[in-house]
Amino acid sequence: MNDKDHLNAEERALAEMLKAAADQVDASVSFQNELEKKLMNAHRPKAGFGLFSVKKAAVTIGWTVGFATLTLLFIWVIRSIAPQPQPASNSTPTPPANPDPTATEEFGGFDFRGGRLSLALPLPDAPANVYVFQMQNDPPATVEDALALAARFGIQGEVYAAKGRQPETTEYAVSDGKQWISVGTKNYFFYTADMVKNSRNFLSQPNDNAEAIIRDFLTARGFNFAFKVTQSDLYGGYLVHPLSPDGLPVRYEEFSTPIMRVVLDETGQVLSLDANLAVYDQTPVASPEIISAEEALQIAIDDTVIFGKIESMNAGNGAPPQQWFREYPNDTPVTIYANVTTAPAVDPSKPALLLIDNVPAVGNTSGFESLESYQYIKASGKYFTENGVRKFMVDAWESRNIELAFFSGSLRQEGGQVILTSDDGSGTETVMLDPPADIPLNTKVPESQLYIYGMLLDGKIDWTYIQFFADSSQMGGGGGGGGMGFYQINLSGTPVPFPTATPMPVPAIDENTLRYLVQEGDTLERIANSYGLTAEQLQQANGLSDPNITIGQSIAIPGTSAPPQLEGARGTVSVTIYTSEDGTQRAEYAFNSSDPQNPYMILEGENLEELQAFHNKPVKIWGAADRMSPYGVPVINVDKFEVVFPDLQFQILSGTEQAIQFEGNDVIIFTAEDGTQYAELAPNCADILIISGEKAEEGTTVNVEALAVPDLRIGDYPALCIFSSGGESVELEITADQPNIMPEITVGPFSTPKVTIDSVELVYYASNPNYQQFNPGATERVPYMQPAWHFHGFYESGQEINIFVQALKQEYLLPNTDPILGPG
Repeated sequence: MNDKDHLNAEERALAEMLKAAADQVDASVSFQNELEKKLMNAHRPKAGFGLFSVKKAAVTIGWTVGFATLTLLFIWVIRSIAPQPQPASNSTPTPPANPDPTATEEFGGFDFRGGRLSLALPLPDAPANVYVFQMQNDPPATVEDALALAARFGIQGEVYAAKGRQPETTEYAVSDGKQWISVGTKNYFFYTADMVKNSRNFLSQPNDNAEAIIRDFLTARGFNFAFKVTQSDLYGGYLVHPLSPDGLPVRYEEFSTPIMRVVLDETGQVLSLDANLAVYDQTPVASPEIISAEEALQIAIDDTVIFGKIESMNAGNGAPPQQWFREYPNDTPVTIYANVTTAPAVDPSKPALLLIDNVPAVGNTSGFESLESYQYIKASGKYFTENGVRKFMVDAWESRNIELAFFSGSLRQEGGQVILTSDDGSGTETVMLDPPADIPLNTKVPESQLYIYGMLLDGKIDWTYIQFFADSSQMGGGGGGGGMGFYQINLSGTPVPFPTATPMPVPAIDENTLRYLVQEGDTLERIANSYGLTAEQLQQANGLSDPNITIGQSIAIPGTSAPPQLEGARGTVSVTIYTSEDGTQRAEYAFNSSDPQNPYMILEGENLEELQAFHNKPVKIWGAADRMSPYGVPVINVDKFEVVFPDLQFQILSGTEQAIQFEGNDVIIFTAEDGTQYAELAPNCADILIISGEKAEEGTTVNVEALAVPDLRIGDYPALCIFSSGGESVELEITADQPNIMPEITVGPFSTPKVTIDSVELVYYASNPNYQQFNPGATERVPYMQPAWHFHGFYESGQEINIFVQALKQEYLLPNTDPILGPG
């Protein structure tokens, strides 16, 4: 089934804010048009019978996945750092939900983002001397490099050409069928002692003796550099920080691949090691002066300073879930559903490495090499162990119509069967085949979350992997960043003047300016943040002598225009049903408009329930916006509406696709089996669906779930609104006519942020060299490793915060900034 548009109003609003931001930086047309479709297609499909297809994603929307993930990450970031609803001035503040009894202001407390930031330790003194080091290139590995590293890790095997961890790269890999090492450069490699166990254990097991274990492991393999070890909640393992010649730890950007990450297994042995070592000339190129920790702290807490610092926040990985993996005995005929990965041998006379769920595959494997990466297949055969390596003897296999399915909900036992009730509000029930004996039953959603992956066979779930989060509030996730990066370094000996900052002017207010009615829980700062303004700008524009506001008060938003009254405006309607824990439901109606100023509006009024039968179909709306939502979305009070084509139905069509030029853009033309040609539109039936990057080959048969709107045309072509698509083997169902079903999310009471800084140290900061070396878009390089003050701590909620402040004094800096590597 298709990936549905499950973004709620707030998320859609944030998506539109991103789109508006893209407009401001002159983003390409393809960027803007792809954004909406990718947002609509990237969200998780409805649970129960909602199939998540790895193959479908790779073949038909593979080009969307990276961007959609990035866009959703932006939404995730914005939601995590945006101020939550706050009490209005006449409300009683709620005490913090999780007070930290250890947080004190013994070593200093500071105002920070409407709350307090406290130091749990005194600020350190700066060393007498610090340095700047020149970064060096780390050339791509050779076969000899890979074999040499493999020998250090005790791996004897063939050398394979494996897909690189950086885009459009290839690495050399050596494997004995159980161990694996892939090598991009001499200093950029990944090792695991057990491929199967590694695929099941991303998070490291805690160990009080971790540093000694890691030190012994590295020393035994010839890594003799000095380092310190820290445990990382973000990465779920132990981080190894090499020390500089003068004894300071070396760090990359917090959201970048760490310099070295180690995962320990349940026995305390090293399960995996991911190395991305910094390569630099250890003879310094300069010994500049730096600012003190006190000066750096003032920069860290001053949100008006956006350059010369990098900030990241994350909620960590949360409590690890219970996991179940489908296990099969040796020497017993079985049928399995699994992913296939392949890597050709560098020596063309040697066979390729073929893996089924990271177990070597032998036997009837002809055709494996032509499968796509991570292709999901059905295979029959048996497992066996040879020379300590477990393998799978393939008797027969097939890939046609084999699609990985995703389910979520709650399980119960009835009549000797275990039955899953979907959590999407539909009440769909599905029998689970051969469930684990200890799988939890009668769990509550959304307090807990149960996810099942596998196949849907004759209407029953044949599972391969199960995850259960007993407390969904501890699932982790959420994060973001701030700061615009570090200034470039000036080693010329001649200081370069920096431009003088000028206050941003506040736009004038007139009769066309949008006005916002204060609602319960609002504050001036909350409203200002929703529109990209400061509370001071909003107060100045409205002539307010007091920042306190009252419910129902009208606040003018400078720099905006009031949305026009809708007089038969045409667009599509989107219906979302929100289900509460007590079983009650509410419907939200949204209007997707072609108006670039107001592409998304919320509808309110009488008799709107009639629109539920016309989800994703064209309508006309009469009404006017009487207020804005807390996220800046116009709320339209509907006077009347009209369904444009009451009898219009969605269709599943088969045909081929090709790209043509239309007004300077690539437009996808769909040729149906009856010969009719259509221009493809996005699901809003307004934007041209433009594909950039990888797409299915022209002429390949595809299936689409579409709406052919009679009066829509692109040039000479009738238009086809595309809601989902798949290869010829993918059997689509019509689901775009079904309203979205979402759990109601209740936002808790606001408490002022409270941050405790538990570590302050001077480090050497370098930008991830492999990101720069292998990323085609990274045309600029960061040539130096430089000192930076690193502030680490936690919000009272448990969210981790890291702030890096550039330590060099201004006379050693240029007003230009280095490229910054952000989340992703």
